[in-house]
Amino acid sequence: SEHTCGLTRTGGEIWCWGSNWAGQLGDSTAGNRRFAPVKVKAPAGVVFIDVYAGSSHTCAGTATDVWYCWGLN
Repeated sequence: SEHTCGLTRTGGEIWCWGSNWAGQLGDSTAGNRRFAPVKVKAPAGVVFIDVYAGSSHTCAGTATDVWYCWGLN
């Protein structure tokens, strides 16, 4: 809705920016709009291969088909 995310070509990192009222940017904060990308805080060793930004949440998948979501679950 008011945020978006990008996946790095190498490293499997996700960076998000925009509205963060529900924690949908994944940087362990909520409430502050971000105009510059912030790195999603992923569990140790997790490498993402896909990311979907919803209205007030974000979900990301790994090569082993494990999915993580954050925001307004």
